[in-house]
Amino acid sequence: QAAAFLDSRDADKRAKLIDALLASPQFGEQLGRTWRDWICPPELPSDANGGRQPQNEAQNLGKWLGTRFTAGDSWDTIVRDILTVEGDIKTRPQVIFFGLVGEGGRTTPGGSARAVGSLFMGVQLQCAECHDDPYRSWAQREHWSLAAFFGKVNGDFNKIAEPITSKSTAQIVIPKSAFKNAGTKVPAAYPDGKP
Repeated sequence: QAAAFLDSRDADKRAKLIDALLASPQFGEQLGRTWRDWICPPELPSDANGGRQPQNEAQNLGKWLGTRFTAGDSWDTIVRDILTVEGDIKTRPQVIFFGLVGEGGRTTPGGSARAVGSLFMGVQLQCAECHDDPYRSWAQREHWSLAAFFGKVNGDFNKIAEPITSKSTAQIVIPKSAFKNAGTKVPAAYPDGKP
């Protein structure tokens, strides 16, 4: 392939090669493995997952993502299917996302907000969980407003019982573990403040 590419006199050979590579199943598989490693890093602590490493489940998530990328599914559709998953990990590999972002293998609103912020929105909200972030423009209220979207999601490493829908909880109470503003009710809103 390399020799054919170098020998080609086609003016569009680079663009055609890129299109061919992006259309190959190997591209989808590699992108699936890449996202699997971001969602389920290999160095996951086993104590947060009920005392065991979820290697098979992580592999299945990578395959699921790879299949979706190869099929040409849009990123917003894939993320929506991760965030609105309902069922068990045996039939819905994306359940692992919620099993890994909470505490003790159980999903939590705060953990879900942190993971969604960093993985899918490109923002770090973990400092804003307990106080306004002094280095970024994220307030504690914004962290917990995002967490409110995940207030009714319940489940553990193996099963998610209620997906996120537009009818999910409209507010959350900042827990005592957040120290500052504990007990304050915060309505669900996007990080820019739009409810």
